[in-house]
Amino acid sequence: MTETRTNNMPSRRAVTKAAAWSAPVIAAAVAAPMAAASGQNGQQGHIRWNPTNPYDTSDQPFKPNADNILQVMADNQSKGWDPGNQIILSCTMDVTFVGPFPRTITGGGPSGTYSLTFSSPTSATITVTGGFSYKSYMNVIFPNGSIQWVSPFGGGITATPNPTFLSNTATLGH
Repeated sequence: MTETRTNNMPSRRAVTKAAAWSAPVIAAAVAAPMAAASGQNGQQGHIRWNPTNPYDTSDQPFKPNADNILQVMADNQSKGWDPGNQIILSCTMDVTFVGPFPRTITGGGPSGTYSLTFSSPTSATITVTGGFSYKSYMNVIFPNGSIQWVSPFGGGITATPNPTFLSNTATLGH
């Protein structure tokens, strides 16, 4: 059997050869999102604002006359969090942190420690300073009066893990 082709068309042999070489690349690309979702060094967990119990899966509203708590939990692959992992906090619209700036608050317990640094009225960073063990909770306390809501509508504080070592972001709303 002879093969007829135009100058700009590849041969069947070239197409078959390319397909054979492409299969491992495609398989690796399909597997990559699962590996990426496991976070830095396989560390994962979740965060939420003002949970009513440790197993809540949603954020609760801002507490105007009490401490607000950002709860962080490590719960993947029998690992906790490494020192240096951070959660970046950003205020939007009518919400601000109360100065002076910069200001750092430290906290934690037997399972690990953190520092909470308020950099400006609209940004703060939580840094893990002592590793947290698997299935442990870290309650980052924002003391009463450290968050100001200018109006009862709009805005919030979004907490974003950096690098991605948690499975979600969390937003404190009114």
